[in-house]
Amino acid sequence: MLHDVIDYFDDKVNCKLYADDVKLYTELRSAADGNCFQVCLDRIYRWSLTWQLQISSQKCCVIDVGKSRLLLLMLDTPVVLVTQV
Repeated sequence: MLHDVIDYFDDKVNCKLYADDVKLYTELRSAADGNCFQVCLDRIYRWSLTWQLQISSQKCCVIDVGKSRLLLLMLDTPVVLVTQV
């Protein structure tokens, strides 16, 4: 069940799975890349509804190793920007 989640992502978005954790990462070179990543977050949210798996928005975060400072949303809530995980 969890492994089918990778089918929901664009080829530009990388996905790592471990137990019940999902990590997504990508390189953002343009606003379109940021929009693509947000679409992937929306897709994983819809996937979680289909499988009745709750996403803990408190455990969601973004680490930005550049200067994009993109605002991403999960469950209509801004994802926290952190400097380390």
